[in-house]
Amino acid sequence: MTKILFTTSVTPYPTDPWNETMTDGGAQRFTKGQDIFTINTHAHCHANHLLAQNISIPSEVLEYPTWDIFTGKIKKKYDYVGISFFPMHMDNVLKMCLYIRKKSPATKIILGSYGAQSFSAAFNKEEAKKYADYICLGEGIKFLRDLLGESTDSPVTERLLPKCGGTVSWLDKRPKGSIGMLISGLGCAGGCDFCSTTQMFGQKRHQLLTGKQVADELRRYLKVYPGIEQVMVIEEDHFRVPEHLLEIGKELRKDPETLAHLDYFTFGSTGNIKAFAETYGWEELALTGVGALFIGLESKFAGEHGYDKRADGASREVFENLHKIGIRTVGAWMCGWDFHDRNNIVEDLEWLVSLNPTFYQLTRVSPFPGTPFWDRAKEEERLLDVPWEDVHFWSSAHKAASFEGHELIDFVEKGYTKLYETWGSSITNKIIVHLNGYEFCRNAKSDILRDYKSQYHKKVAASLYPFIAACERFAPNGRVRRRMFKLEELYRNILGEPTKSQKLLSRYIAMRAAVGKKREMKDPCNRYPRDDVCKLYLYEKKQDGENSSPYKVIFPEKGIPFYSYKVGQSLNRYKLSTINWVLKGISKIYATENIDELLGKRLKEGAISTGF
Repeated sequence: MTKILFTTSVTPYPTDPWNETMTDGGAQRFTKGQDIFTINTHAHCHANHLLAQNISIPSEVLEYPTWDIFTGKIKKKYDYVGISFFPMHMDNVLKMCLYIRKKSPATKIILGSYGAQSFSAAFNKEEAKKYADYICLGEGIKFLRDLLGESTDSPVTERLLPKCGGTVSWLDKRPKGSIGMLISGLGCAGGCDFCSTTQMFGQKRHQLLTGKQVADELRRYLKVYPGIEQVMVIEEDHFRVPEHLLEIGKELRKDPETLAHLDYFTFGSTGNIKAFAETYGWEELALTGVGALFIGLESKFAGEHGYDKRADGASREVFENLHKIGIRTVGAWMCGWDFHDRNNIVEDLEWLVSLNPTFYQLTRVSPFPGTPFWDRAKEEERLLDVPWEDVHFWSSAHKAASFEGHELIDFVEKGYTKLYETWGSSITNKIIVHLNGYEFCRNAKSDILRDYKSQYHKKVAASLYPFIAACERFAPNGRVRRRMFKLEELYRNILGEPTKSQKLLSRYIAMRAAVGKKREMKDPCNRYPRDDVCKLYLYEKKQDGENSSPYKVIFPEKGIPFYSYKVGQSLNRYKLSTINWVLKGISKIYATENIDELLGKRLKEGAISTGF
C-alpha cells in the first residue's frame, strides 16, 4: 500500500522582529502589544489535514516535529512526503529535502502552500529538482488525487479538523482547543498585487464546501464538542459570494439552537460588506451567523491607489454598524506604501485607531516571492537581499520609498501601543460588542435573533465579565481605566447584577493577573519563544461513525518538553476544576438563570477566554 506522510517544517522556527513565535497568531498579530492581556493561541496545519481527509489511502500528518522526530519518521521509507510550509521556513525545508534524498531516495517529495510558491519563484527548474519532485501551486486536493490516480470529482470532506484555542498566558499556557476550523473556499478575485493567495489561486475563488455543508459542519462541531464557542471559516472575501453566506444563514435557521451556542469567523472587505448590507440589510447579516470578520483595510488611502475593495470609503460606517449588531472586527492595516510619507502615515494610523477594531493586524508592505508586487520590486531594483527567515509580514526585503526599514517596524509597534492605550484590551472590546449584539438582537424583527442569537451574545459577555476588574486594575492609563468603569456600568444596565460566581471568578482572575504582571516584569514572555508540541495524526480510514474523530493522535516527543506540556495541562485542569467545584456550590444557593452553569462549562472545558 502507498505510504504518505504530510509534515510541517521542523522546529525550532524563526521568530518575528519582536522575538515572538510565528505560530501564535493571537500574540503575534491580533492582540499584540496588550501587555498581560495579550492572548496566546495555538494553531494547526489544516492544509495537511484537509489533504489527508480527501484521499482514500491511509496517511499520517506530522505537526511541528523536531529534527530527531522527523529523521526518525523518514526511516520508514514513505512513498510520498508532502511538506507544507511558509517562506520563512525555507532553510529548514531545504535541509529536510536533502535528508530525504539521501536516506530515502525512492521517496517522492511534494512541496506545498505559500512556501512552495516562494520556492517556485526563487529556484529555476534545475535547482528545484535537487530538492523536490512536485510543486503544488493552487488547490491541493485535486492535485494530490490526480497524482495518486484517484477520482478528482469526489466530494470534498472536512470533518472535525483539529481545534485551535487561546487565552492569556497567566491563566493557561497550553489552553485546550475550543475554536473549530473549516475551509469553504480558496482564492480571491480581488487582484491585490501584494497578496500571495490571489496569485496562488489564479485570482479566482475555488469553492470547497457549499453553504449547506458549512452549516452541517458547524452543527457537527457543536454536537461533538458542546463547549466550542466559534469556528473559523476560511474564505478570502466571503462577501464577494453573498449567496454562499445567505445559504449558510438559511441552513442555520432550520436549527436555530446552533445560533445560541456558537458563531463563525470569516473574511470580508468594506466595499463588499457595505454592498451586502445595502442589498439585504444589517439584520440579514446577523442572521447569517457571522460573529467576527477579518477586514483587509490596508490603508485609508488604498482606494485612491487602485485597491478597489476600499474605493468606496465606507470603512467607518461598516465598522460602526458591525459592532452595533454584535459582530467583532479584525482590522488589518499596512504601512510602507509608496504613497506613505512622514505626514500621511501618521494620519493613516490615527484613522485605523479611530475605527476601534475589536482585534487588529498591523504589518509592513512586504514582497512575497511569486506575487506581482515582488516582481515589480525586483524590476525596480528595490528588492533587498535578506535571509529566508525574514520573509514574512514584517519583512525588510523591500526598500520603502520614504522610510528606512527600522522606521516601519517602529510604526507597527507604535500602532499596537496606540490602539491598546486608546481602547484597552481586545477582551473588553469583545465584551462591548457582545453587549451591543444582545441589545440589537433583543430589539430585532426576527424571532430567531431575539430568542436565540441574543442568548449567544449574553453568554459570551457573561463569561468574559470576570476580566473587567483585572483590565481596570492593570489599565495602561486613566483613560482606559475610566472606560473599564463605564463598561462595568454598561454591563449592569444591560444584563443586570453579576452573579456570585462571576464576582468570585473576577477576584480569582484579578489575583492571577497580578501574578502574571509581576512575572512579565521580571521575565518577559518574548525571552522564551514557544514552539508547539509535536503531534502525529494517524488517518487510518477506519470510520466508527459520522461524528467520530477521523484520526488518532500520538505524541512522538519524549523527555522534558513533553513532560512539561502534559504536567502543565494537568495542573491547569486541576486548578480550573477546583474553581468549578467551588462555583457549583455557590450556584446551588445563588443561581442566576444559566450564567453560573455556563461558567462551570467553560471551566470544565479548560478555558476562560477563547475565540475572536
